[in-house]
Formats: sequence, C-alpha cells, structure tokens
Amino acid sequence: MIGVTGVLLTYAWNVSKMFRGIRFVGKSFWASLFCCIAIGLALSFGNFTPMQYTKIVTPGMVKDARHRHLMRRLETPLTFDEWHRKWPVQPYPLCGTIFGHEGDVSVLELGVLSWYAYSDNEGAEELVDRSFNGTFTYTAYVEAENRTNHHLTWKASTGGALVVRSRNATVIAFRGTHNTTEVDVDMSIYTSITMLQNANQFVVPLLYMVPEEVTGWFLSHINSHILDHLLEHASQFVKDVQKDAPEGDTVILTGHSLGGMIAELVGIRLGLPTLVFSAPGFQLASNELSHSLLPENANKYIVVIPRYDPVPSIDSHTGMVQNIECRSNTGDEPKGQSIFGNYISPDCHSMVRTVCELWRTCGSRHYDFSDFCENQTNDESINSSYRGKLYPNRKPDELRTVPFALLL
Repeated sequence: MIGVTGVLLTYAWNVSKMFRGIRFVGKSFWASLFCCIAIGLALSFGNFTPMQYTKIVTPGMVKDARHRHLMRRLETPLTFDEWHRKWPVQPYPLCGTIFGHEGDVSVLELGVLSWYAYSDNEGAEELVDRSFNGTFTYTAYVEAENRTNHHLTWKASTGGALVVRSRNATVIAFRGTHNTTEVDVDMSIYTSITMLQNANQFVVPLLYMVPEEVTGWFLSHINSHILDHLLEHASQFVKDVQKDAPEGDTVILTGHSLGGMIAELVGIRLGLPTLVFSAPGFQLASNELSHSLLPENANKYIVVIPRYDPVPSIDSHTGMVQNIECRSNTGDEPKGQSIFGNYISPDCHSMVRTVCELWRTCGSRHYDFSDFCENQTNDESINSSYRGKLYPNRKPDELRTVPFALLL
C-alpha cells in the first residue's frame, strides 16, 4: 500500500499534538500510533475483501424488476379536490417538486423509472409503455452486458442506464447494484470509508481530529479508482444523450443506490437537475477522483432517504436530504436489528417500498398505484388504511441509523 506508513504516522502525530503538543515521544503518541495501525490494517483488509464476504449486501435490497408493473395511468386525472380528499395528510415537502423547465416530470415518476432501470432491455421497454401510456417514450436501455442500443454506447465495465423521453424532458435513470460484479464495485469504493466511519464513531474520532486534506490523501492512495472510471464513462454517456436529445429538452438524472451515487456525481459535474433514492454519499469517496467536482454544484441535488435504510449513511451527503418513513405492510416497524442501540432494516433499501411510501403520502392525480402498493400479498406494499394518513408514533430510541459497515 503506497504511503500507508507515512499516513499512519501523520494521523498519530496529529492526534498526539492535540494532547501533548508537538511531541514525538510519550504515551499519547504510541497509543495513537497503535490505534492508527489497527485501523489501517482493517482498512487494508476491507479493501481486498473476497467476494464471499460481500453476499450480505444483497438480501432484501434489490429484486428483479422485470414484469413488476407498479402503476397505471388514469384516463381522467383527479381534480385537486378529489386528490385532497384522498390524501389529506401533510405531504413531504419534496412531493410538490417537479423537474423540467415546463414541469414535465414528478418525483413519483422518477422513482418508478429508477426501479425500471433494474430491468433488461425488453422488460424496460414493456414496463415504460404499460405504465406511462405515452407520457414517457422508451429511448434506450444500455448496460455493460449489452453496451450499445439506439446508437448510444455504455463504455463502463459495469452498470447501466435507462433513457426515456417526455414532452420536454429526457430522463436518464442509472441502475444500482444488480449483480455480484457490482457488489464488488460497491465494496471497492466504500469498504475503506465505512471502516473509517465506524472507527470514527466507536474508537477514535479521527474524522474530527485529523485534517480533511490528510484523510482525503489517505483514501486517494488506499482505494481503487473504479469510481473515477465509472464517473468518466457515465459523464460521457450523458453528454451523448444530450447531443441526441431534441433541442430544448431538459436532461434529468435519477437512480437508486449505486446508480443514485453515479447520478449525483454526474449531475454535479455537468450541472444537471438530479433526484436520487437511497444513494450513499460521496464526500470522502470523491477524494479518489482525478478531477475535482464543482464546489458550487455540490449541494444542487436531492436525495430521498428512507428511515432505517443503512446505505445512505455510508459517507456523507452535501445536497438536500428528504427523509421519508419506512414501514412494513402492516404499518409496523420493518424487520431489522438493533446495533449499538440503533435500528436498521435492509428491507428499507427497496426502491419499490420507497415508491409506495411516496405514493402513500404524496398521492398522485395522474397515476394509480393501489393494485401493487396496497396488495397485501406483496411484502413491499403499504397498509391501505394508512394511505393519506399518519402512521402510529415511532419509538424514541429507534430514530437513528448506523453505517452499513457494521454488517460486514
């Protein structure tokens, strides 16, 4: 590992300086050095974790999107009074946000497209046509396994994206973690960061005690540069879509989980409107990028974070955060576990559950999700008795989440 000894000594020196002044001899220095070496070994081990240790990421998080028809478009939109009678509860502030220079795309539509991005080429086209009934038209579905579609090419070694058009907007939905290769990508980018976060929270508060520049330099040398690879090719893909889009179209980015993180970074780099779901942060991960992000754009995106979802707690976000509820289909707390007094549920990472929760609170004048989202045989459905109503109060000690690294 390049420069790891020097970095560990720098960490130890900074910690010891806070307690004993500029002194290289003493108990504080050796104690700090021991902690840093232990953390460094953990980071090194985590960065080269074999694939068999990564399978815990997938259960309950991502399921096959093919043939999962979420909603139907209403032939006659609800009037405002009809909508208000069905959804009298105060909605999330994000519910009223619309995207595109003529307000062509809603939050719910972006959520559905983020889910359909997990499908394949034929499945995505069928789902878009059936669900939106002409509101959106399918343009392309391109992925590493099928690199070219509609003269658009996906050059990255992993991942993929769904491209659709509405009247005055083009939407690109980046696919999240979908196979074991992409799980390995997640691990390569974030294992070191989650180990460092856990060390900061439970061992020594290094992220507060060590200069940010030192932490960034450390991570840039210990991590692989797969994120740089993904961002470069994803940015080029978006530029190709922009060239191909009709003049005057607004290009909107969205995505879930890893796809959401890619959308965040591309949106910041290219200055495009971006809404993502359950995405990890990137403040520390961005240190491995060869080109820095535009600081002025770093907070110009929105991330939707379900309660108890462990993935968005990885790294930290700089944009606007919309927290939403996550409940089981009985209205109770979802299945999960309490770690160090903090409750987490991998089920809350489900994109389908997020869409149904947004529909439960926001409602829709143009779409009906009840056939899927209120179907009690579906584990990711909602309880119809809570549509447009508040859930029972939560337990006060179950309000926080913890970094996902604790599960690794």
